[in-house]
Amino acid sequence: ADYFYQFQEFAPHINFDWTVLETPALAEAMSNEFGRNLTNLRWLDHIENTDEIYDVVLCSSVLQYVEKPFELLETLVKKSRFVIINRIPLVDSSEHFVAVQRIISNGKRASYPVHFFAEKNKRR
Repeated sequence: ADYFYQFQEFAPHINFDWTVLETPALAEAMSNEFGRNLTNLRWLDHIENTDEIYDVVLCSSVLQYVEKPFELLETLVKKSRFVIINRIPLVDSSEHFVAVQRIISNGKRASYPVHFFAEKNKRR
């Protein structure tokens, strides 16, 4: 949604129609909070919930956190004309790997798996 507001400010004369894919809990919360007021911003919890074909898909810090990143990417390529991928961990390695990311937020610790993608890997 950050990009939505940035583009609204950057190009107010262009009418962008946004669909944001998020976790089920966040998609529901954001729909309840903002969905009523904005007709050009929708929230989905699964890409399979729509038959739409999009002009552009922006994956910003997404693929590394989903269970099956390559399957999601295949789905997104089928549902859009262009896919932009940014904020993704690329490593100087010949193999992709999964590690544990640990964070401390508001004094609470959390950890979750994160994919690191090898720049030199020519296959999945």
